[in-house]
Amino acid sequence: MATPSLYKPQVGFQIHPKIQLNENELKIKNLLEDFCQYYNDLHPPVDGELNNSHEPLMLRITGGWVRDKLLGKESHDVDIAINKLSGESFATQLQHFMSENPQYSAMVDDPGNGSSKIHKIDKNPEKSKHLETVTTKLFDQSIDFVNLRDEEYADSNSRVPTTVQFGTAKQDALRRDATLNALFYNLTTEQIEDYTGQGEKDLELGVLRTPLEPLQTFLDDPLRILRLVRFAGQFGFKIDDNAMDVLIHDEQNIKINLLRKVSKERIGIEFGKLLSAKYPVVGLKLLNKADLYSIILNIDPDFTDPHLDKFYYENFPTVFNNDIELLNGIYNDLKASSELSPLEQELLAILDPEQHDAKSDEEKNFQRNFYMIFIFKNLVTKSIFPTPTYEIKMVPPGNAKAGKKPKGFHPIEYMIKECFHFHKHDAELVDKVIVTNQENLKLYFDESVFVKKSLLGFNLIRTMRTDDYWKLSLIMNYLETYGDHAKREHFCKIFSYISASGLGKVYEDKAVIDGKQLGQILNKKPGKWLREVNDLIFQWQLDHHGMNPEELKEGCIKYIKEDEKIQNLIN
Repeated sequence: MATPSLYKPQVGFQIHPKIQLNENELKIKNLLEDFCQYYNDLHPPVDGELNNSHEPLMLRITGGWVRDKLLGKESHDVDIAINKLSGESFATQLQHFMSENPQYSAMVDDPGNGSSKIHKIDKNPEKSKHLETVTTKLFDQSIDFVNLRDEEYADSNSRVPTTVQFGTAKQDALRRDATLNALFYNLTTEQIEDYTGQGEKDLELGVLRTPLEPLQTFLDDPLRILRLVRFAGQFGFKIDDNAMDVLIHDEQNIKINLLRKVSKERIGIEFGKLLSAKYPVVGLKLLNKADLYSIILNIDPDFTDPHLDKFYYENFPTVFNNDIELLNGIYNDLKASSELSPLEQELLAILDPEQHDAKSDEEKNFQRNFYMIFIFKNLVTKSIFPTPTYEIKMVPPGNAKAGKKPKGFHPIEYMIKECFHFHKHDAELVDKVIVTNQENLKLYFDESVFVKKSLLGFNLIRTMRTDDYWKLSLIMNYLETYGDHAKREHFCKIFSYISASGLGKVYEDKAVIDGKQLGQILNKKPGKWLREVNDLIFQWQLDHHGMNPEELKEGCIKYIKEDEKIQNLIN
């Protein structure tokens, strides 16, 4: 049996010979085919090439849905390409047809019957939308409609096509990122259409190959670089050697184009999907091999910092590769072990591709934050920064007004928000896990840690308002000390203690004495003293966890009246 590997997964791609539609998809197909027949009866094909007017109206499901169905997976990402109408024109006429047809009119009259109004998504190059798309819902399935298109790129400084026009199915297929994503399912013929001639074969082999020459594909739209990396991490696919050679040698500066031509938001979407994918280490390894981290982690093309520059160009490639090897070795150890602690079970759940398909969105977000910590931790643990709380000095992008002074920012939190547009909460969480780790270590190795519950319950969990913080903090330290058996066992013991004692959820607990009651007990109006006294009360409450409610309240009142610190604060 082969040794499991995070970056060389043994993935087999069994292709189903024919796409099988589920019950809902069959209803959608029948409705769309009924409309096409109706439209073609009213508008028979005419001579001429303009907007494919010589063809009957024909619909094809494109891209990810076709790929997933051929792999035997259900897909809710339904994009339908139209050969001779715009998405808006098609959807408007479809709804009119449905309203006039007794078989479908109830869906239009009552949105609760599985349809919705038409929503037009205008061109938005910053969000990778170069052509208007129309979204509607049929039989409770969201569907995007867009016409087949051909694109031309003339401006080397923009990823926005110079011209976008109606195209043939082959032209549309060739403008896509990979041959296995360029397959169409023709709703009329019920056949797979492979206009690149390589799509089905590449899907069976698990190879990401560009329909055109890689250089041309990447120059036209540099975001396709990250999309290929993301698909490698999502499915365990391999990027074609020719495409990797173009990325590694980069003779035409296509990676700089990724930084200059693609919005941070679009980069963040692809990077976030990679980190929460089934095989994220596959993609992370590719990013390192192609030297893409210095691009996607770049705050601003014109910004430089000596510590970050050293991190990207000198430390990161080797150190990160070593980290991946260590992580892979730990994964192998965990897979081979017959007895795992709760911490190790949590870590294996993050790493193990076999557990990925059952993950909720919340669990995938937890996985994403773990890998963010894994990527950025060396800025602090390898002493790249002079201090853990080092700040970069810069004028935020978009605010570079004359005479405006630079501000100080925590680089990890700032990079996560600015480079990827991730949620502020996640950026702060990752930053604090890494930056406050030295302080946390003092808590973890305090001799009273298993006796005085407030040490962990208040300082590590209550103040952060999330149970993700302590879990990620302990997992990070487990990885950092993996070679020291005693230390890693200590972190496992703390994790188990927090889980078993219920401390992991204390951020949700309410104080046994609220602010109003506290004011009455002390005969004092609320003021600056209140917050500090509340903190002391909650720490006392944690240290007396397990008492019955009445005894806890009585004991707390006595503590409030007699504690020297509280008396000093209120007097």
